[in-house]
Amino acid sequence: MAGFKEKKSLNPARPRTETPPETPPEPPRRTTPTPEPPRRTTPTPETPAARTERIRNFRTRAQELAQRIRDVNLRQKVSEIGRSFVARGKARFERAVERWREIREAVARKVPNLAEMYDRHIAARWARRAERAPEAEPVDPIVNMEAAVAVRQRNLPARDVFGRRIRPSRANEAARQAEVAEIVRTKRSSGRQEAYLRAEYGPEMRLPRELASQIPAMHPECKMSISLPAYKEGSNIYKALYEYTVRQKTADGQSVNPNHFEINVFLNKPNGRASFDAATEAEVLRFQRDHPQFRINLIKHSFGFSGRPVMGEIYKTMVDTAVYRNTKRADGVNKERLILRSGGADAKEKSPLFLDSVLKAFENPRLAVYKSDSQLPKEVLDASPLLDFAYRVETGINRIWTHAQSNLGLGSYSAEVYASAKGFSKTKAIAEEVHLSGKMADQVRASRGEFETRKDLEVNALDDPRRIVWAMFHGKPMGQRYSNFGGKEAERSLREVDWNRKLVEGPLPSNMRLSSKNLSREMTEFYRRYLNSVEGGSRVVERYKRDNPSATEAQVKAKVYEVTEGMFTKLFDSMGVPRDAYTFRRKGDGGPARVEFKSAKFLEKALADGSHPSYQEFLIGLDATI
Repeated sequence: MAGFKEKKSLNPARPRTETPPETPPEPPRRTTPTPEPPRRTTPTPETPAARTERIRNFRTRAQELAQRIRDVNLRQKVSEIGRSFVARGKARFERAVERWREIREAVARKVPNLAEMYDRHIAARWARRAERAPEAEPVDPIVNMEAAVAVRQRNLPARDVFGRRIRPSRANEAARQAEVAEIVRTKRSSGRQEAYLRAEYGPEMRLPRELASQIPAMHPECKMSISLPAYKEGSNIYKALYEYTVRQKTADGQSVNPNHFEINVFLNKPNGRASFDAATEAEVLRFQRDHPQFRINLIKHSFGFSGRPVMGEIYKTMVDTAVYRNTKRADGVNKERLILRSGGADAKEKSPLFLDSVLKAFENPRLAVYKSDSQLPKEVLDASPLLDFAYRVETGINRIWTHAQSNLGLGSYSAEVYASAKGFSKTKAIAEEVHLSGKMADQVRASRGEFETRKDLEVNALDDPRRIVWAMFHGKPMGQRYSNFGGKEAERSLREVDWNRKLVEGPLPSNMRLSSKNLSREMTEFYRRYLNSVEGGSRVVERYKRDNPSATEAQVKAKVYEVTEGMFTKLFDSMGVPRDAYTFRRKGDGGPARVEFKSAKFLEKALADGSHPSYQEFLIGLDATI
């Protein structure tokens, strides 16, 4: 435009030139090297040993991998199942609590005393150990010193091997001393022991000699040798040793002389593939350190069992070693009159007068076998009245059937009668004690007074009911508790689970609750067992067959039922069971042979009003009826 002068820019624009966009450099090309032609090599043939080793290594790695996978899956499954059980259990428990409150209110309106009894029973059962008041803890009278002395002072009746009552009488000490002197002079007992060992093991007696070399010689003053087989007992063995030693007293409260008895723990394993249980051995060594005044010995032995252990062979090897050690002592009364006792290491409490009772009984030079009674722990019996009732029936019917000559329970026995009976049977897988008890009873009966047996009614020990509890928790009647004896799963469960505590703390499985149905089930098991026993060995039935040679099979069967039902009726009468509470059903009467209980009220009433007798009183009442 005119009048205006164009301004020059201080930064004159440079002429723009179009530059092409930068292109990324091409990636370097991968060049594949030309492989060299493979060289021809002649393979070295694999030796058989190398091939076997390679296969073994492969299998080992595969098994380890499979085990790791299995363990992980198992842990996951157990966790899932556990959480599911807890959730469902809580829900069921809450529903059960509500239902119980409704039932309890209904019962309280009609029978207040029964409701109060339920309250006491449930409170004692469901309270955990730490929550229980001290006075609520069950106490067994037999483990109390004052109670044990009081029972001894009652002079309860005793029976001999023929089931006859032994009349109390003052011992003629002069006559006894003369008999003992004659036994020592003739070496009658030690001679029989040596003859037995030679017959079993040959003149060298290699096995008992080798086992005896593991421990010190028997003390000259030792009067009683106690043998305890131990296989994976753990802490049980410490308690058993404690009961046999520290808790034992004389009637005046003094400790039993530790030189008068010994305990040999027989730590065994089934075969060479197994290992000795380190926990059990450690417990024995700990007891030896804690109580060095007692003579506690540890013997180890490995058997050659390919399957289940044979208990007869275990017990025989163990007790025969004690007999061998006795024969190596100097001559004298303790050698001739050695007392033997064998039993499981899982036994419960002993009476504080247990050893004293045994030693006093064997002051009679003719005594060959001494037995006293035992029972189950009071807390177990209180927790399950059904188990209590079944346990009493099992004991009572056996005594009635055998006319108080029962071979149940081995007791304490002299080395002489043990050798005379040829000891335990090596082939008895179970019931080895009952078998030996029967053989020794035969020896006593045939001795014409040389040997005697004494069976006291005094309850001196508590048996461990874990096998009974385990069986009933697994749905079996009490009478079938040995049907799984020796099975790996059953034995592992018995070791790893405190079944007695499980019972006491509850809840009970349905088949262990007191009801007419469960009473019928438990009694039917015993009823059928004794139907078979009566049919095969009753003198009454045999006499009936002789007197009635033309009797039909049905008539003989009817006699078997009559005898069996008579025994059970006699027992139930002594236990206060009303006859209208049960009925015997014979085979064909609507089903198999059985006992049907119409009600369990008779037992509930006895528990509620306190008329249910203790086990000791039950034995006394039963003995009066035989």
